Amino acid sequence: MYHLASVVGVQHYLEDPLALVDIVVGGTRTMLALAAEHHARFLFASTSEVFGRNPAIPWKEDADRVLGATSVDRWSYSSSKGVCEHMIYGMARVKGLEFTIVRPFNIYGPRQNPIYVVSQSVYRALRGEPPLLFDGGAQTRCFTYIADLVDGMILAANSPLAVGEVFNLGNDRERTIADAVRITRQGTGMEDAALDFDTVAEYGKVYEDIERRVPDVQKAREVLGWRAEVSLEEGIARTIEWAKQNPWYLADRN
Repeated sequence: MYHLASVVGVQHYLEDPLALVDIVVGGTRTMLALAAEHHARFLFASTSEVFGRNPAIPWKEDADRVLGATSVDRWSYSSSKGVCEHMIYGMARVKGLEFTIVRPFNIYGPRQNPIYVVSQSVYRALRGEPPLLFDGGAQTRCFTYIADLVDGMILAANSPLAVGEVFNLGNDRERTIADAVRITRQGTGMEDAALDFDTVAEYGKVYEDIERRVPDVQKAREVLGWRAEVSLEEGIARTIEWAKQNPWYLADRN
């Protein structure tokens, strides 16, 4: 059983953190009960956000979780996924559930909702609108193309060595947000400069950013034989080409 469903996107964390917690935690509890009832192996898509803002980069799977205050709605998603992981371990101990947890790192690619860094930049640039550059763009991420993630998930779901384990699934090359925006502008021919987006001004005190988000992926390489193969340049090029061939994606979403 693959459990990939969730509420995602910073806007949703901030708009209704209560609904986010209800859906993510409640939905996962329901899925776990079904998996245990039918003796199904359970693969759970968690998130790199569970690590919070732990400054000890790169993050191994057993690294500490370092979060901000509970008054900051930004951490509701991380907390919800963390609770889900606790429930999974508990179900394994109590009911004998066979499980694997994967933590994707900054996934992007065709069909992605244009509310994320790469997808939003591609969407805006192909519509003739300058991409947004969040807080200067010096923050770093390890952008992972969707095809690489799918390969990793399938390996994790089928390997007997992955039972009872958690894996980081991410590119191990650290890039800035500004890199992603620049590559998108070049790939789409967007000549206008990116627009500055000030998260403090737009979101206020209920949001905090993460300056670096970098996985240690040695475990996935050694146990699953997996590594991310698609570079950011190639992945963005593929995403741009797909968006050009699917005009419905670029339609007005207001």
